[in-house]
Amino acid sequence: MIRLSEIAAKKMIDIDDGRDMGQLHDFEIDPVGGRIQSLIVPLSERSYLFRRREYRSIPWQEIKKIGHDVILIENSGRSIPDYMIEGYHS
Repeated sequence: MIRLSEIAAKKMIDIDDGRDMGQLHDFEIDPVGGRIQSLIVPLSERSYLFRRREYRSIPWQEIKKIGHDVILIENSGRSIPDYMIEGYHS
């Protein structure tokens, strides 16, 4: 078994192009089954003055391997704007 705190410390790498997707920002859990549905990572490390920060939602089924230092994902997920995840933190 792996703890969520261990997942949060790992970098996510897209195996399609070798791109570093960053580290875990948040996650979505299925309230009925109690399983992780997707991991949320920032699209970039910085936000801009007049542009909202965007995030990427990576479905759990796209995670191919959780290694010692990295998590390998097959697809880069879908983009979601920050206002859609702000509700989780209020």
